Amino acid sequence: MKINTLILIGCFVLIQGVANAQNDTTKTMLVTKQDGPSVQDSLHFVEKKISLFNNLYMGGEYGVSPGYRNFIQGGAWLQLDHDYFKIMSAVAADPATAEQKQLHKNHSKDCNCIETRQLSDVSLIYGKSYRFFKICQIQFGAGLAFVSKTDKDEAFNAQKHEFEPERYKKRGTVGIPAEARFAIQFKRYFSISCTAHVNANPIKSFRGISAGVALGLF
Repeated sequence: MKINTLILIGCFVLIQGVANAQNDTTKTMLVTKQDGPSVQDSLHFVEKKISLFNNLYMGGEYGVSPGYRNFIQGGAWLQLDHDYFKIMSAVAADPATAEQKQLHKNHSKDCNCIETRQLSDVSLIYGKSYRFFKICQIQFGAGLAFVSKTDKDEAFNAQKHEFEPERYKKRGTVGIPAEARFAIQFKRYFSISCTAHVNANPIKSFRGISAGVALGLF
């Protein structure tokens, strides 16, 4: 009889202890909800706040460059909050001449017989992004680039026969690219932008202004 009584008392104490623990847990949860948003809610708010521009992008722009008829640039970049990392190429070039186009008609499509005076670079850029008005941002970046310059080979062209096409020569160097880009973001997958691009290098520094679109891949 005494053993049964002790067992009943022990069970009662155990049940009472579990009930008290559950009550304490419930009170703690109520206090947390009353005091403010949970940590999970706060993280969700922060993620929602910064995620509009966070994406992997591909974009292209067309514009003008002093001394050349056309300016085209494009590339891909990853944006993470206020930082972005970009691989891009910019080309400032003259269009093909009528003689080059006529000559090209008599060749195969991949003959590479059309060459023009141009400056181009392939760049790796790191930059910073600053957002305002919710859907607008401005970016500033700089990096390192390989630069190629194509010019007419004046020495050869002065002595060539009339039926021979003009010859061009290429030179390469390393340059420092920099850009300032303004963009208006529509949702996460589309934006329009305007960019000023400059490249300082030992052969010939160049610059260009262009406008275009970018597509977010995710």
